[in-house]
Amino acid sequence: MNARLTTPPPSVVPRGLLLALIMSNLLSPSAAAEPKIWSPEDPNARGAVVLSQRELTESSGLAASNRQPGLFWSHNDSGGKAELFAFDQTGKFAGLCRLSGAKAIDWEDMASFVADGNAQLIVADCGDNQANRETISLYLLDEPDPRETTDVSAYTELVVSYPDGARDCEAIAVDPLRKQIILISKTTLSTAGIYTLPLSVASPTRRETTRLTAKRVGGLLLPMISAMDLDHASGDVWIINYFRAYRFSCTDRSQSLGEQLGALPKPFDLPRWKQIEALAVDANHQVWLTSEGTPTPLGRLRISDAP
Repeated sequence: MNARLTTPPPSVVPRGLLLALIMSNLLSPSAAAEPKIWSPEDPNARGAVVLSQRELTESSGLAASNRQPGLFWSHNDSGGKAELFAFDQTGKFAGLCRLSGAKAIDWEDMASFVADGNAQLIVADCGDNQANRETISLYLLDEPDPRETTDVSAYTELVVSYPDGARDCEAIAVDPLRKQIILISKTTLSTAGIYTLPLSVASPTRRETTRLTAKRVGGLLLPMISAMDLDHASGDVWIINYFRAYRFSCTDRSQSLGEQLGALPKPFDLPRWKQIEALAVDANHQVWLTSEGTPTPLGRLRISDAP
């Protein structure tokens, strides 16, 4: 049984259906295997390498660069500094970006996108394990050159609240075509909430703050969601939890997000890495993963038999 969008509130979701979903994930081959830190021979990962940047100890977000294809951005989990690390497909360090004045309470995900011809990044300080944060912060900025060390002081901080109370969240994506920022909460035995924010793209000349309330557009019967990204070429939405990866295919770019996530996804087994919490899709439909394990691995998810 796979995950799918639900329209009823969590109180009316059949518990048997939810438990069956969770058990199907727990008993999947990738979940049943003993997790490792990383392995270059893992059958579910291609071209696995170790990231050379020692300061990146808990990769919790991943985004493919649109300024320099073949490079990636990542950041640490909670307790880290407000900085982004860039590296290439071999794991070699390329550059560093510091967000001046930004906080890093619990950075959990990031995404890259192009809107109005501008390459941009969004970094989500959205983790809330105890569900007690009144607001979260999303940092929206022009993508700097990933080959340089830069200090960015011009960005927009979106201070976001949820319409139904505090939520833990580790998954964010941006859809420029629908002009939406998408967030999905992280849950255990309850329905994950799907939320959207309007995407307003501008290149700020200084630090700006905007307050918004997210809109809940549905729920997903998928526990422990840890990352998400959008394939901007196809419109497919990729979501991972601690057990598997899921592709929610886009059959028509005019369909709504609810229609897309309401269809049954295709599942894929994850590499046997420790705590995979970061995912990025590049322009060639390749799905890249990192892990919070040390040393930190980078590799492509095996989604076909093609090399």
